[in-house]
Amino acid sequence: MMTTNEKIQMFDALLSTTEWEGNVKLPATANRKIVLLFALVVEKELKEGSDLFTLFPKGLSEQLAAFIKECLEKAGLQVFYEKLKALK
Repeated sequence: MMTTNEKIQMFDALLSTTEWEGNVKLPATANRKIVLLFALVVEKELKEGSDLFTLFPKGLSEQLAAFIKECLEKAGLQVFYEKLKALK
């Protein structure tokens, strides 16, 4: 079994190749339910310090949060999402 440090080093090595540097254009065909579920799950894992997110390079969490915000805005769910979070 690999230690957490060994996993971090492995992911860092894999993600440091040039293939991972560019941006990707994604199709905007996800429905609002998927966007909302994606945002809720990822934010929960980020806040709880999920083991998965500790393996990735620093700064990825901020990029992911920005991506979620953009998805919510494009889906017209930003206000709803904020109100939903306030209910918790």
